Amino acid sequence: MKQALYLFMICFSLIPIFGDEVGVVTFVQGKANLIGKKTNTAIKINQVLKKGDTIKTEDGACEIQLATLATVRMEKFSSLSLDDILNPKSKQTNVRLLSGKLFIKAHKHNNGGSQKLIVSAPSYVAGVRGTEFIVASPDEGGVNTELTLPDGVYVNEGTVAVIAEDKKEVVVNANEEVVLNGKELKKQIL
Repeated sequence: MKQALYLFMICFSLIPIFGDEVGVVTFVQGKANLIGKKTNTAIKINQVLKKGDTIKTEDGACEIQLATLATVRMEKFSSLSLDDILNPKSKQTNVRLLSGKLFIKAHKHNNGGSQKLIVSAPSYVAGVRGTEFIVASPDEGGVNTELTLPDGVYVNEGTVAVIAEDKKEVVVNANEEVVLNGKELKKQIL
């Protein structure tokens, strides 16, 4: 009986930990940091990330698994914030690109895709629909000479809906890109 009680207490004491768990670092190369209000620590493989965390790469890369929703790879000199993760009310996850470039592989689900992935950049918002794509914004803290892309969204497979400051939605399909031209989005073939 005591063993069952201990097991019960252990299981319920872990619920707050797993309730806040939103992502896991699956790959780190070079320098990548977790930026907090009072901390700036190096990221490690298998590190758990939570809502509100900000990750910044310098001369390196980092890959994050967001539950079963998506895999996000941050390139050199990139920064992102995990704004809202697996929100049960809105049924969406919001990742904010502060600077740099993200490769995103949104996983398709058999349940009809009830969870949505929204990627915000300084000049536009991308709504993801089971897709593989790149989101690019100006680098910060250095220049990634291996990957120079204009500010925009580049879709390899699937579909991404992009909205800029002018509030007009542009649907970007496989092998298409949309780049920021001033405050407007310009759609073209990759």
